[in-house]
Amino acid sequence: MQVRIHSHGIHTDNELRLAIERRLDLSLGRFESRIHEVRVWLSDANGPRGGVDKKVRIELDLSGARELLVEQTATSWQAAVDIATGRMGRVAAREIERRRNRRLHMDLATFAS
Repeated sequence: MQVRIHSHGIHTDNELRLAIERRLDLSLGRFESRIHEVRVWLSDANGPRGGVDKKVRIELDLSGARELLVEQTATSWQAAVDIATGRMGRVAAREIERRRNRRLHMDLATFAS
């Protein structure tokens, strides 16, 4: 699974990058063969002033599917990354299940005709 991490207005150290990759692997690892690329954008609206402004945006390219997108804002990078990666895991699972069901219904319709 190829992961690209982009940041705007913040310095992303190696520790943060490793934490993001580890969380993505936990939430998306079971779908790794279906994933082309994961793009993660990090931005901090208020900078050093703090607040609920740590934003994580994750875009996922699944093979044969539309692009999936999740955004999360929180007070800390850890919270934003944890919530966003968990949500992306659930979104990816739902999309894969929808595609599986669609194929099954198409196969049954073809078989019935």
